[in-house]
Amino acid sequence: MAKVAKDDPITLINFNDLREKNLIDNKEFLKKILAEFDDLKVKPVKHVPSKTTQGRRSSTGPLRRSSRLDGRRPVTRSVSKILPCDKLELEEEGVKRDTRRSFNHIVQYKTAEEITEEDIENVAKVTSQKIYDATEGTSCHQCRQKTLDTKTFCRSGFCHGVRGAFCGPCLRNRYGEDVVVALKDPNWCCPPCRDICNCSICRKRSGKSATGILIHLAREHGFEDCASFLESLRKKL
Repeated sequence: MAKVAKDDPITLINFNDLREKNLIDNKEFLKKILAEFDDLKVKPVKHVPSKTTQGRRSSTGPLRRSSRLDGRRPVTRSVSKILPCDKLELEEEGVKRDTRRSFNHIVQYKTAEEITEEDIENVAKVTSQKIYDATEGTSCHQCRQKTLDTKTFCRSGFCHGVRGAFCGPCLRNRYGEDVVVALKDPNWCCPPCRDICNCSICRKRSGKSATGILIHLAREHGFEDCASFLESLRKKL
């Protein structure tokens, strides 16, 4: 079988076409991100007036009621039907739930002085070090994955649940910060409290679309994390 020469014009053309396509795709993605910064104000929500319902007609006769329903508890929405995303949002807002339907694993808050060497050693530096466990794992605010590695604790004083919990890879790639440093800092505040969170849920609440996996594009433009890259785009406007 004949070998293709390195300077084969056909090979060079294919390589140039692929490179040109990648450049076009990156430019289109940047236009999409920049377009969001052009309209930072969230559009006001239109409140539709609720229709007034006509009251039930009163009846002089006795109410018809089935004896089978006597003593029954009112039917309520089952917590087990709440979607995983809803569970995390409820946990973030500090909503109290029935203890019989509580979350599988509750993380005990720790101050900077209470952080142990075992906690530090359990921090995941790369994604491959994360071990998934739906029962004993804790959720990361950014990636929403339940894993056994140590997450951050927000020390702003008003964080609830997973709002201030970030795993090692997410905090580094998304914000250029180190979980170990955050754990030892008694004044560390999470990205949501600093209003710099770029997770999909926080961006949706701000009227913006999710960025997706942005770290590779950020590094192509010379940035080590997504937050710095997004901030550079904001300053260009």
